[in-house]
Order: sequence, then structure tokens, then C-alpha cells
Amino acid sequence: MQQHNVVLATDMPIWNAPTGADAAFARVSAARASQAGLTIRAMEDTVCDTLAWHLQRPAPERLALKAGIDSAREREVLVAWHAAAASRSQ
Repeated sequence: MQQHNVVLATDMPIWNAPTGADAAFARVSAARASQAGLTIRAMEDTVCDTLAWHLQRPAPERLALKAGIDSAREREVLVAWHAAAASRSQ
């Protein structure tokens, strides 16, 4: 991703599996938090509640929300990534 100037968690979603030094953040145990009373909600509940909250925000805040890169930049990165993958397989 660095060779395409793409930043993890800003330009690409966090579920893009990090490697190297960045990989450790996903390997943290929640056991102590669970023992202390943490409960995990269903993903559907979290998504619905987050959307309801977002839709109640003032219009300027809703319109300013940005997640990921725009479609033109995504296309540019994907073309470069596919070209690099094709050259590696030859």
C-alpha cells in the first residue's frame, strides 16, 4: 500500500489486514475486558444504532463525513495494483 501512497485506516478500511509492525493491533485479547463485564453487541444492532445516530446529526456534519478514498483514486490504485500483480506472475 505504501508504494501506492495509500494509508491504512484513512484511505482503506481497517479490515484490510495489516502486516509487519502494524499487525499487532489486531491481536489484542479482550479476555480481561470480558471478565470485567464487557458485553459484545450484535453487529446488526451496532450498525442500526450508528446509522440512527448519524441521521440525527446536523446536515453539515452528515455531509462532511468521509470514509475511504474517492472512486477515481480507488480505480487508480487498483489499476496499479493489478499491473504490479501481473508483472510479478510473469
